Amino acid sequence: MSIRVTFDSDESTKAFATKHGLATPAGNTIDTDFHLLEQIAKDATVTTSADIDDSEHEFLVHVGLSSKMTAINNLAHTTVGEELTGGWHKVKSTNGAELATFCDKIDVISQPIEFTGVTSLGALDISNTELDPLSAEGQWARIRVASRYRPLSTTYAMHDTSALSKPELYIMDSGIDFNHPEFDDANLVKENFYALPAFEGDFTDQKGHGTAVASLAVGKNLGITSHCVLRSIKIGGLLADGTVYNANLLEVSEAIDAIIAEVATDPNKTRIVNMSWGMARSSFLDERVLGLINAGVSVITAAGNSGQDVENVSPAGINQCITVGSSDKYDIPSGFNNISPGDSGLTTSTGLSLDLFAPGEDVMVAHPAGVDDGGKLTNHAGLYGMSSGTSLSAPIVSGIATIVGAMNSSAILFDEMKNQIFSTSTKNALLFEDDSFSDNQNSLAYVFTADPNASYREADMVSYLGVSTGKDPLQEDMIADMTSSLDVSAFNALYPDDAPVYSLLWEDADLETRYGKYVVIDSATGIVTVSPAVDVTLSEATNLEQVDFKARATTSRVTMETIKLFYFNANPDYADTQNSDVTLALTDLNSISFFTYWSSTIK
Repeated sequence: MSIRVTFDSDESTKAFATKHGLATPAGNTIDTDFHLLEQIAKDATVTTSADIDDSEHEFLVHVGLSSKMTAINNLAHTTVGEELTGGWHKVKSTNGAELATFCDKIDVISQPIEFTGVTSLGALDISNTELDPLSAEGQWARIRVASRYRPLSTTYAMHDTSALSKPELYIMDSGIDFNHPEFDDANLVKENFYALPAFEGDFTDQKGHGTAVASLAVGKNLGITSHCVLRSIKIGGLLADGTVYNANLLEVSEAIDAIIAEVATDPNKTRIVNMSWGMARSSFLDERVLGLINAGVSVITAAGNSGQDVENVSPAGINQCITVGSSDKYDIPSGFNNISPGDSGLTTSTGLSLDLFAPGEDVMVAHPAGVDDGGKLTNHAGLYGMSSGTSLSAPIVSGIATIVGAMNSSAILFDEMKNQIFSTSTKNALLFEDDSFSDNQNSLAYVFTADPNASYREADMVSYLGVSTGKDPLQEDMIADMTSSLDVSAFNALYPDDAPVYSLLWEDADLETRYGKYVVIDSATGIVTVSPAVDVTLSEATNLEQVDFKARATTSRVTMETIKLFYFNANPDYADTQNSDVTLALTDLNSISFFTYWSSTIK
């Protein structure tokens, strides 16, 4: 339903429209959706608001005082129905605007969810390239999140050998085609868990959205991991008569109830719910999703694709959720992203609403067999296509969350999950071109594995421990705290009884023989010391000798290594201005300091 709002001036009207992503109005009147009524009631510049039509609508209302409910009961145009969870009531009324004056919170029950991204695979923008899921085009999204830095790795391999449990991943969407080859994996347990009563037990994915989403989380060729229980919750699709049907507020609430009931049967499991859909901001839905989180479930949501403030959308605007935006293959945030403007609403480390990014533009997805593709998918039996949307970014993060859960034998609760995902994400990887996002939101999702033999290890990058004289030995110790470069804090928080043991990794046996006694690491603290009296012998026509090594932290679950570090010697008598630019360090021999460019690679 819609409501007509009148403001005290044209300027006030435009300011309200800008804030809530509405079209710029002419004059001082706006016709807008009812979901904004709470914001309208708080806006001092609003003079009047009224229903556009007088038909009866069904509302969810919440009041804090019993006297307000008594007043609602006495309204001539209102009928009070059943009381729901959390103090909410079902109410029918022909005058929603007047009803709202008595309510602390109010929502329209009929408001449907909308899938973010494509709602039909027939609408896919298919390129003319060979749609091979194992091609570079098909693999780029997951390779990007498995590569800390460029140049990117060339292959992706899943490594579940150290998994201690099978987390449960719920895809709340349009269903999943479990017969698709993407889900043909012995590690993957597949279950149809819940479908809206309207579908009469039919879990078929007639829209394609749920299959596409699931493939990026756990698909054999496109996904992040397969070591989990994949559960389908169908809240959208086609009815028997072919009518497109998406869940409303109460129906989504019932689907959430089904998960909460499952949690009660066995709370010692890691559970993740992917919500690649949204609706206009709803207090009722927000409370239900928070109830899911409070039950111990990790909720990962798509930011949405309408370019508006994510605060206007549920569940993406819920601060406690992990809300994911889309980036392209050049690490630029997609133009369709919902946004969190400026620095409003930020914590110290992440965006309070829009938290991080993952690939979501022109990525390959699975297409359900037999579903109309508009005649576009002619390769690979019509089973794959290219698509875009934050719908596709969220499940990549859900796949990462599944790895986190699998690495622990007990349940990983949401706060721990968020800490792990945020702390291991790649910071400052994205190219922000405007003020739509804050620097605190510049994080790209990152896949890590507990397998030290992962085939997608990053290419070695150069970082420098320090420099000293080529003619003369060091005059004093150079000391570096490798705990910061390895950044083990997130793992220490998850596994406080599994402290890392630090060591140095020498890939050149001759260098280790010659310099190992001068470069040492404390196995308990990770402090690296380069001792004095290191005298480097330079070969004729060379400027310096590089002494390269890595630092490693090992626990029972995780092995981490720094990128390759160099200790090298240069002449301290060089009198020019000191320069700590790592790109010039090998030719500009004037620095005797530690460089600040430290990074970690999780193997």
